[in-house]
Amino acid sequence: MGYSKYQNLLRTINLKFLEDFVLEIDKLTISFIQDLVEKPLTTTQIVQISLPTSHGGLGVQALSTSNLAAALASWSQIKESVYNYVVNKKKFF
Repeated sequence: MGYSKYQNLLRTINLKFLEDFVLEIDKLTISFIQDLVEKPLTTTQIVQISLPTSHGGLGVQALSTSNLAAALASWSQIKESVYNYVVNKKKFF
């Protein structure tokens, strides 16, 4: 199965059974951003992170508030970059 077919498949299936996993990914996302800025984030800052860039946010939508399948498919596109940053401490982008 080609990558785009894999991505489209993930975007169409119901992944509600992964809710605990998705909440953990949300926590890890916030932790990752806190590590980048080297300080804890306030609740307001965490909300602002999820806002679209056109509204002053970073556009990092929480997986728990989005279509889970689409979000996981999108995360699969950047997993190598995140892995390299976290594990190998390489440049993120």
